[in-house]
Amino acid sequence: MTQCQVQAATKFALPPSAMPVHDRRMSLETACREEATYSLKLLGGVGDRHRTGAPVREFVVCENHSQLVTQVDRELMEDGWATALPEKSRTLA
Repeated sequence: MTQCQVQAATKFALPPSAMPVHDRRMSLETACREEATYSLKLLGGVGDRHRTGAPVREFVVCENHSQLVTQVDRELMEDGWATALPEKSRTLA
């Protein structure tokens, strides 16, 4: 069983001071013991809102955190950030 990597994904891709992240900090930063069932490729996003030249990393997360990261990403885009998701999440086989 591979555990959800939401903590690492959050630190890599989501700006900590942005309101959508701040509002869900507890869920995003608490260690998740659920089995990872989705793969997310994420662009780094600690600085530039446009994510210009941002590195891409892949993380595995549980279904709940896959949906939460996608929702937070949508809200960040509404706040002027470029998406952190260069492609759709996919289920692990």
